[in-house]
Parts: sequence; structure tokens; C-alpha cells
Amino acid sequence: MDRKRCYIYTRVSTSAQVDGYSLAAQSDALRKYAEYRDLEIANEYCDAGVSGGSVEGRKDFQRMIRDIVDEKDHVSFVLVFKLSRFGRNSADVVKYMQLLQDYDVDLVSVNDSIDSSTQSGKMMLTIMSAVAEMEKDNITAQFMAGRIQKVRGGGWYGGPVPYGYRSVNKELVIEESEAKVVKEIFQMYAEEDATIYSICKYLNDNGYFHPYKGERIRFSDRYVADILDNPVYHGYFHYNKRSARGRDVEIIKGKHEPIVDSETWEKVSDKRSSLKRPEKIWDKERVSLLTGIIKCPLCGDGMIMVVSRIKNKNHGGMYKSVYGYKCQHTSIQGNKVCSYRKQLNQEKTDAAVFELICKIGNLKEFDRFINEEFDYGEIEGYEAKKKELRKRIYCKESEKERLGIKLDGIDISAEDYMEQYEKIESLIDAVYDELSDLEEELEHIEAKLEQLNGEHIAGENIKRILSDFEHIFSEMSCSERKRMYRDLLERIEIFPEERKDRRIIKSITFRFPVIKEASKEQKASISDRCFYTLNCSRLGLTKAESHASYAVIKKYVKEKYGLNVSNLYIAQIKRKYGLIERVNYRVSKKAEYCAPTCPKEKEKCITAALRHFKEIP
Repeated sequence: MDRKRCYIYTRVSTSAQVDGYSLAAQSDALRKYAEYRDLEIANEYCDAGVSGGSVEGRKDFQRMIRDIVDEKDHVSFVLVFKLSRFGRNSADVVKYMQLLQDYDVDLVSVNDSIDSSTQSGKMMLTIMSAVAEMEKDNITAQFMAGRIQKVRGGGWYGGPVPYGYRSVNKELVIEESEAKVVKEIFQMYAEEDATIYSICKYLNDNGYFHPYKGERIRFSDRYVADILDNPVYHGYFHYNKRSARGRDVEIIKGKHEPIVDSETWEKVSDKRSSLKRPEKIWDKERVSLLTGIIKCPLCGDGMIMVVSRIKNKNHGGMYKSVYGYKCQHTSIQGNKVCSYRKQLNQEKTDAAVFELICKIGNLKEFDRFINEEFDYGEIEGYEAKKKELRKRIYCKESEKERLGIKLDGIDISAEDYMEQYEKIESLIDAVYDELSDLEEELEHIEAKLEQLNGEHIAGENIKRILSDFEHIFSEMSCSERKRMYRDLLERIEIFPEERKDRRIIKSITFRFPVIKEASKEQKASISDRCFYTLNCSRLGLTKAESHASYAVIKKYVKEKYGLNVSNLYIAQIKRKYGLIERVNYRVSKKAEYCAPTCPKEKEKCITAALRHFKEIP
């Protein structure tokens, strides 16, 4: 087997001679390392007394790079004593490490124990690339500092302009017709018996509208509440209101003219504070997973959580809280009123959705969708094109430098000086044009690669998550589960009427992250989503949907077998199969009481009904 070949590169600045890193010491260490790795030294390059600040002034370094590009000795490694010998400018190091990789050459820094042929060595490129990211963050920080300075000076910092104002030269100016409505809202709410609902009804009954996304729409309860809580109408505004948990929020005196006087503002603020919802003291950890994702079958908007808590008058305390989902427009909300009054049992609906998501990973139809949406076959070809383009770009840059040297070397006293100058200059212009085309093509290929790599990772992650969804879900907290559903589910459609087969979920639309293909005009790919709709009626009924009440079981047994069965008999059979674990508190306390036992014939019928409704296997 042929031995792998390497280049040795050494460099010292004038000060390095006294640091123990002399050329002889570096060369000796590198030769010993090559012998240890059984590498054949093809050539040695040395820059003596040259600063490492930039590679441009290092002639032997440039000669080594040209030899690598020309594949003169077909080397596999470049050995340096320390990474600082290779370059101290991070941009240069990243650039030339990438160039070496394009020609399948690995960099080894002996003293730093860095070898780019290993995983840890490859991380060096990533770490050094972070310098550019830090610079970008620094620019962002400077921009934000300027914005904060403007805010603290009382100027308008941008964003949606509050109702009642207009932005003129980046300052808030009162819009009289809207300001009149704002004053009316505050004055009405300051009255003792006024409510947001009554104000909203008054505004809509009298034909008031407010602008929203280029349209004029009716007032909603939430919109009126936002007006009453916004300090901008009192001459102040919140800055950083949406920061995490409200930290670093500042209330700043603005330069703009207030619409509401101090007395009215204080009166309204006190009333609003007294009506704040008390802190939740039961089921603190509980989260409604599908709020907003389940859509109302009539109006199409997201359904919200409702809870029923009833006092236990006999024994004190509260009965178990029963949670559900209902349409958010069943009461007047200004813009929309919906007639859908049904409430979904939250526990049953959540369980049905969970079971359907667990099934999707095993569907052949879904597997085909993922394979078609996330095409994995092109990455290798684009990587080869990228490597070839980098080689061509470097060759053109080298040609440009040689022509520049040639241009500088023309004898200014020669008779044909202008003719030579124009000839070389035209060649340089042609090289610049070719470089521009090559760099544009490289940008497009890098964007395409970013897209394909993003799709590959996304597709594999989707398959992994859905194939192991039950285990992943069980390890999550309630808030993590809700976040996952927010990322994974676009919408859930339900049937408007109760069906004979007891099915609740009509369809589930999933959304998965992909990358849009970048055009040549775009410098980077754009994050996007693809959607997959699961038609749930094509799958079997979930256990949660098929779950039947005592009344439904009794009806089924009567219609199927012509027998009447009692709740007591059903409870006995359920307890037998472990479906009831709680203590029965309704048993008679009389000593002579003996509960009747379910007859065998009726037991068989009840068992068949439990199997039909998937209560037991």
C-alpha cells in the first residue's frame, strides 16, 4: 500500500526566534510527527521573518497553495507546528482550510493536537466561523442601543400605530375622528356599571369600525380591552413589553399629546386592576393542548378551553374539574357570532388525536409523501459541483494576481507601453467577469445545498419523531407537549354533528419544516412549511372515540341481544376487566345488603359490547 504524502510548512516572525519556535525546532518536530504517522514528506515550505497577520505577504505559503491546487504532489496532509504558524487572521484560516478540504487535503497542527481529518478537528472551522457571527451580533446590538436611546428620549420606536394616532415623521400625531372614539370608550368605561361587553355592543350597534390589515372591521371585546390598557393614550408607552415574563419592561413618558386626561386614566386603571382574573389555584400544571388548533366546524376559527367546576354540597370542596373545547364566538365578540354550541370533552378529544398521531408513522401513504417531499438524491452531485467551482474560482484568482504582477512590470518607457497595458487590462477585465459568473453560480449551488441538507435533516427527524411518538410524548411535560403540537399541527377538523359511529375527528393537517429552493437572485434559502392532511375516516375508530357511556352500552345490548342490563351489572363487568379502579361509595351500609351478581348470559352480552366499543381487546 502506497504511503500518504504531506507538505511541511514552517514560519517565524523576528520575535518568534526567542520564543522557542525557531524554524529548525518546528521542522524537527514536524518531521518526527510525519515519521510517527508514516507520512512521506513531498516538500517543505518556509517563510522566515514574516508576520502571520495576513497570508498575502507569505510567498512560500502561496507557493504551497498553488502546488496543492495544481495537485503537483497529490498530498493528503499539510503539517504545521501551531495553528498560528498557518495564519493568525481567522478569515484567512477559514478560507484556506476550506480550500484544503476542496482538494481532499487535511491540516494537522502538531502542537495544538488539531487534525482536520477527525471530527474534533473539523469543528475548528465551525468555531472560527463563529467570529463572523459575533460581528453580526455586535452590529445588531449597536442598532438596538440606538433604538433604546430614541425610546428613552420619548420618540415613537415603530411598530403598529395605536388607534387614534398617525405616525408623521416618526412621531405620533392625534387623528381627531378616531381620538373622539377613544375618549368615548374611556368615559363610558369609567362609569360604575359599564362593562367591556356593553361598550363593544354600543360601538357596533352605532356603526363604529376600526382599521385592521387594510380593512374596516367591527370592535371586539379584546380590541376594546387593549385600548383601555394601553398607556399611550395617557401620554406614556411600554417598551419591551413582550420580553420574557415581562422583564426589563419600561414605562416611558412620550413626546406625543395624550388623548385621555390623568383623572379618567387613573379611574379606568383602578377598575381594570380590580377586575384582573385571580391566580389559578387548581390544576396549575395542566395545559390545554389543542386550544386554537381544533377548528370550529361552522365558523372555522380555533376553539378555546372551558372548564366546569361544581361545588360538592354534601361533602364540601369541589367535584373533579371537567375540561372541554368550545367555539370562541358562542358569545358576542364584536366581529363574529357563531351558533355552534357543542362542547368537546377535552380528555376524550386529546386522547383521540394522540392515538391518530401515533398511527401516522406506520402509514405507507405518509411514508411516500415524506420521500417525495424531501428528495435526498441530489446532495452528492451538488457537493461535487461546489468543489469544482471552488477550484475554478481559485485558479481565476491566481490568474488575476499573475496578470496584476505582469501589469505592474511593464516598462513605462517602452514605445508600446499603452498597447501592452490595454491588452493586459482587458484580460484582467475578462477574468473579473468570469469570476463574477463563477461566484454567482457558487452562491446558487450553496443555497441549493442548504435547502437539500435542511430537507434531509427535517425528513429524517420527522420520521424518527413520528415512529417513536408515544415514547417521546410520554417523557414531556404538559407545556412541552403543547409546544410540540403547536409546531407539528396546522389544524384539526371535527364533525359538526354527532355521528352514529361516534367519530369526532374528521381530519388532521400536519405541517413540517422544509426549505424553499433559492433562485439565483436570492443569496439564501427561505424557511417554509409543507402540509399533509390525514383523512381520519379512512382509519379505524380510536379507542377514545369509541368509548361508550353506560346508557350507550345498555342501548347496544338491548338492540343487539334483546336484553335489559343495569348500570350495576355493567360496572361489575368493567371492574372485572380492570376498567374501574375507584372505590364504589354508593354501596348500601346496611349489614343485610347483598348486591346481585350479573347473570352469565348478560355478562357475555356486556363483554361483547365492551369489545365493540374497544373498551377491552
